[in-house]
Amino acid sequence: MLHVGNSCCVESSQKRGPYWRGHIAWHLCLPPRFGSRISHCAAPLQGLLQFMGPFLTLEADDCGDGMFCLRAHSLAEAKAIAARNPFHRRGIRTYTVRPWLEKILS
Repeated sequence: MLHVGNSCCVESSQKRGPYWRGHIAWHLCLPPRFGSRISHCAAPLQGLLQFMGPFLTLEADDCGDGMFCLRAHSLAEAKAIAARNPFHRRGIRTYTVRPWLEKILS
């Protein structure tokens, strides 16, 4: 089942800076939709990252908030995966996760 989440910035970009690499590594250690996971990840997460990315300002700049979509067996599992994000663990961002039904138009 798919679960979509919003990740909302509560701290300034200066506070995000020291944890930026860990935040990116967290995304890279999620097994991607296509291909295999990064081999150096010690404990790959059980969810499957479908997509993720930042929300933009009207000027197309990163506003600090983002969105992600995980394939997980349950909402509880998806929330547990999202809770491991370094920004979420440190209170730099808050997050919500909801079940999502993908609709493909043909």
